[in-house]
Amino acid sequence: MAKRSLLAVSPLAVGYGLNHAMLNFPIPILVIAILGLCLLFLWGYFSYRIASRDKNPFLQACWICAFGFLMLLLVLYQELVLGRYWFNLFGTAPQLYFLPLFAVATTALRLSVALFVPITQIWPYYILIWGCMFAASCAGCLKKGKA
Repeated sequence: MAKRSLLAVSPLAVGYGLNHAMLNFPIPILVIAILGLCLLFLWGYFSYRIASRDKNPFLQACWICAFGFLMLLLVLYQELVLGRYWFNLFGTAPQLYFLPLFAVATTALRLSVALFVPITQIWPYYILIWGCMFAASCAGCLKKGKA
């Protein structure tokens, strides 16, 4: 259980570090996107490592991504209901949680949906990021169940 909790909050620590690095050093977007893809792969790999063969893989992936879903709900509430972000931990933490994969999400949406419909708000990116994390977690848990 402790491993799942540590995995669940790890994007928050990585996002904080990435935010600090981006504010202090000029980092090209390609480097950030490659880092995001590596982190997504690591998310699936660590899901594979902590998954149990005896339990339902889908439910394990849900438990691994539950903290991320809470972060998604916080960000969607602030984006869609309030129209602004809170200036406290509950406003900053959800943004930092999704920051490492933001470059990947913007590239993916720009190459697919944004060609036809302009995206003027940020919330679709957050949904795509959480969906990618959930898909990577499902892939890791399913692979463990079949291995």
